[in-house]
Parts: sequence; structure tokens; C-alpha cells
Amino acid sequence: MKYLKITLIVFAIAIFFYSCGTKCDGVACTTSPPVMILDFRDKAGRDLLNPTTPFHYDTLRMKLLNASGLISFIKQGTVAPNKERIKMVLNWSMGENITYLKLTDNDQDTIFTNYQKTTAGCCANYQLQLFKYNTKTYTDSVANRYFTINK
Repeated sequence: MKYLKITLIVFAIAIFFYSCGTKCDGVACTTSPPVMILDFRDKAGRDLLNPTTPFHYDTLRMKLLNASGLISFIKQGTVAPNKERIKMVLNWSMGENITYLKLTDNDQDTIFTNYQKTTAGCCANYQLQLFKYNTKTYTDSVANRYFTINK
């Protein structure tokens, strides 16, 4: 009888700890990769990724020279703000990054970023701490990761 009571107590304690778990049990965390959106404009404010703009950048020839990130483009009319523009989308990794963006054979730019991993609730998240394009630091649009680059 004594062994039965001990067995039942151990079993009850095991069930108690198993059923309590943590507040994050069963929470599916899908942290998307950090994405930045770049909007390239000329001095007249025209979209430099649009083929109808004089001296536009050929999006098929643009590439990242030293990064594993991908370049993709969003067509006109799909993402606010500035739905009328074509936008470049860049994925980045955590930490400090220096990347070289080749826009044309003669135009190469440098992008500095710093993403920090944070935890809010049960899931990890990434926050952009710094965005610098060539020598210009962008502080007003870091939170929404949407940058207008004037060339």
C-alpha cells in the first residue's frame, strides 16, 4: 500500500509538471526574415526602377556583390506607400552587415545595416537598429524599414 501511495504521488507530480508547461507551449513562431524596401528616385523625384524613366536602373542587372541576401522587386500598385513606384526588397541577416549593391557597371553603393534579435512574448523578432546608404544615415524610417534613396 505504501508503494502504491508513493507511485500515485510521483505520478500526480509528473502530470502536474507536464500539464503546466510554459506559456509558450503550442505557440507557432514564424519569424519572417528581416526585409527592407528601397525606393530609388532621381533628382526630379521620378522612379529610377521604372523602365519608362530616363536613365533608369536595369533591375535585371542589379546585384548584391558580397551578401547571401536576395534582391526582389515589387511591381507598381501593390505596396503602400507610393503604390505607383517599383520597389526593391532586400532580405538581411542578424547583426551588423556591410553590403555592396551594384546598380550599373559604373554605380556601386554601400549599405550598412544592424539588425538585433529581440524577444517579445514567446517568439523572437528582429529590429533594425541602423540603416546607412553610402554616407547617409536614415533615422526617420528605420522602424518601418522603408527607405527612399535619392540618386
